[in-house]
Amino acid sequence: MCILSNFDFFEDLFNAIKESDSINDVIKEYGGSSIYIPSYKSIYLHDDIRKKYLEYKENNTQGAVKKLSREFGISERQIYSITKELREGGS
Repeated sequence: MCILSNFDFFEDLFNAIKESDSINDVIKEYGGSSIYIPSYKSIYLHDDIRKKYLEYKENNTQGAVKKLSREFGISERQIYSITKELREGGS
C-alpha cells in the first residue's frame, strides 16, 4: 500500500488533468476525493529565501537578513532560522 502526501496527490491529479482527453476519466479516478491544494508558502518559500540569500552574499550585499525580512514579509528571526545552514557553511 502506497501512502501519498497531499503534495503527491495534488501532483497526480494535476498530471491526470493535463494528460486526460476527457474530464470523465479524471472524475472516475478522483471523484469524491477531498482535495488539498498546497500553498506556495508551504512548498517553495524557504527555497526562494535561501536562493536570494546566496545571491545577496555573492554580491556582498549588506543587511541581507533585514532585506529578506522586508522582501518576504517575515521576521528576521525566521530568516536567520531558514538560512542557518548557509550561514554556518553547510549546504
